[in-house]
This record gives sequence, C-alpha cells and structure tokens, in this order.
Amino acid sequence: MKKLQRNASRVRLRLALCLVCTALLAAGRSALAQVPEESPTPDTGLVPEGQEETPAAEDPRRTAGGALRLFMASRHYQTIRQLQGVMTERLQARFDHDSAPFNGKRGNRLAAFDFAEKDLKPARTAGKPTTPPSSYIASVRSLWEEQGEATERRTEAITLVLLDSGLWRVADLAIRATEKLRFNDAVNGVTALRMVLRAWIRGDVAAGRSGLGPALFKK
Repeated sequence: MKKLQRNASRVRLRLALCLVCTALLAAGRSALAQVPEESPTPDTGLVPEGQEETPAAEDPRRTAGGALRLFMASRHYQTIRQLQGVMTERLQARFDHDSAPFNGKRGNRLAAFDFAEKDLKPARTAGKPTTPPSSYIASVRSLWEEQGEATERRTEAITLVLLDSGLWRVADLAIRATEKLRFNDAVNGVTALRMVLRAWIRGDVAAGRSGLGPALFKK
C-alpha cells in the first residue's frame, strides 16, 4: 500500500514539473512576441534626389561608344527603363510621345546593329571645337525582323552628348536611309516559304515538314 502511495506521489510530482515547464515556455514565447522589431537602418549610401549621379568605373556611359552600344542593345519594349537611362530628358519626352521609332512596332523589332569607331564623328558646333569633343553624331546600321524574317534595313544618325556628370547620353535619333526587305504575300510561293523558314527558326520539325514537297524527302 505504501509503495502505491509513493508511486502516486512521484507521478503527481512529474505532472507538476511538466505543467511548470509548459507555463515557462508559454511565458517566454509571449515575452518574445511583445518585443518590438528593430526598425531597419536607413541606407546612407543612397544618392538623394536631384543630386547628379557619379559615373561608376564599369558604367558603359562613361564613353560615347559604350553609351551608343547600350542604347542600341536596349531598343526593346522589355528594356524600356534601361533605354531611357541612356537618353537625355528631351529625347525621353519624344520617346513617351511615340516609341515606334525607337522600339519598332508590334511584330517588327530590332534584330541586329553594327557600327565602328570611325562611324562616330564629332558634331559641328557654332563656336570653337572642343578637345576632346563633347558631342558626336554616329552612323549606325540596323536590321529589323518579324518572327525571324528580315523586314527592313536602316541607317540611322544618333547624336550623343557629354553631360556635366561625365556620362554620355543619346540626344537625338534620325533615320537617314531605309530599305524594305520583305516580299509581299501576293508573290506565288512566298507564303509557303515563309512558313517553312519560321518553323525552321523555331525548331518545329513537324511544322516544317508539312510545307515540304515529296521530291524533297527523296533527297
């Protein structure tokens, strides 16, 4: 009998210890929940609005050729923010009014471009020319396409200016020459050839085979 009483006392003691531990854990969690989160430390490295940006060592806009290359590579509707970052405010306003001369229209996009160092010539100014030049006019050749098919070949005059911040920006864009390359759908066989070539570019073998004649499969 005494042995049973001792065992019952031990069980009650263990239960009491468990209850005490549970209460302590709950109190600790409640205290942690009441501790206010630390407010994030403001980033002191940010440049205030209105302050001129300082050119980084790897910024392509540090040179006229780098700014021109960045401008041409960003002429797509998916990189509008990057494109505007290399334009002057005046050209940005022109872009906001009509973006077609910059990015093309739906189905007609810039596929490739080409220019050399000799294509950047110092712009003529009314006063005495500066050394080194603070403005260039570049002649850039570009190819435009629709679904992999070349549609137009352009030659554009792009003006670049050097800002006080030490960065180059594109100030003007003008088409000097254009040549349409796409055949009209009315020409016999052009539509079938176009569908085969588009399937070839996409890697769609089944769609490409559907446009091929029996004589071609024998070869």
